[in-house]
Amino acid sequence: MPLKRYLLKISLLSSQPTIWRRVVVPANITLDRLHDVLQITMGWEDSHLHEFMYKKQRFTDTFNDLDHSDYVEEESLHRLDTLLKRKGNSLQYIYDFGDSWEHVVTLENSAYSDDGESGVLHCLDGEGGCPPEDCGGIPGYFRLREILNDPKHEEHEEMLEWLGIPDEFRALAPEFLLHFDENLVNRELFQYAKWSRDRTLPWFE
Repeated sequence: MPLKRYLLKISLLSSQPTIWRRVVVPANITLDRLHDVLQITMGWEDSHLHEFMYKKQRFTDTFNDLDHSDYVEEESLHRLDTLLKRKGNSLQYIYDFGDSWEHVVTLENSAYSDDGESGVLHCLDGEGGCPPEDCGGIPGYFRLREILNDPKHEEHEEMLEWLGIPDEFRALAPEFLLHFDENLVNRELFQYAKWSRDRTLPWFE
């Protein structure tokens, strides 16, 4: 039986211009694996806690959940197609409760097919570079961009150092911050799908 696949659009809320990705995943991917895919596709480093929200349900890695609330469900026990069933259905994904990066994951096509041209996981397109970790959320990200666009700003050199941008590329820092490399993402998704092993639930049912 052919693998049913979903086409998802991931949008980072309040980002201007909007930072987004389109990615193809197995329809029955578990939420813990979807978390991994979102981290790779967006460009995050998976160094903070996260949470999925669908209507009144909350899902996370409960082994790392801080409040251990009874209404927080273990994400590895739930598959995406039990939540999102129709085009336009969506869920929220929050990463880093300090910076509070809020994403909307929307189902754009519930029966995606490309005649087998792409792998199990595939990023079709996207725009905008991932904000740096620990930059202060959306307000801090906007401020960082403002500083990088103003070489005369008193914090300009400090921010370049913080970002670790080599001297020869510092003039391109504003563009560097907005750059999205689709090919790099797909190489990482390929390696993830190739080497990732079964967890609580298998890859496919």
